[in-house]
Order: sequence, then structure tokens, then C-alpha cells
Amino acid sequence: MSSGIKFSNVKTESGIFQNDIIDGEEVPNEGNTNILDYDEDVYAAFLDYSYRGENSPLIQA
Repeated sequence: MSSGIKFSNVKTESGIFQNDIIDGEEVPNEGNTNILDYDEDVYAAFLDYSYRGENSPLIQA
């Protein structure tokens, strides 16, 4: 039998900066900048079990 757990925490900042050209000038587009910033938590657990009886095939779960 084996078992395990895992936790992962990911923080992502996109670093995307959008500029629009208006009348020949670059103007920052605040509405479309850093739109992919997020935090993510992932939790996982597993359990592995196997049994082989004398007259039976291997059983795994």
C-alpha cells in the first residue's frame, strides 16, 4: 500500500502591457493590461492498494 499528498501554490503575473496608438502617440490601455494575474491552489491525495489471494487474480484499487 502506498499513499501521498501534494499541495501546490502558483502565483502568476502576466506582465502584459497594452499600448494603443492614438493620433500617432502611444497611450497605455489600462483596461487590457495585466489581465492574467491569478493565484492558484491545488490539493491532491492518493491511496494505492493491491491484494493477491491464494487462488485469485491480483486486485488493485
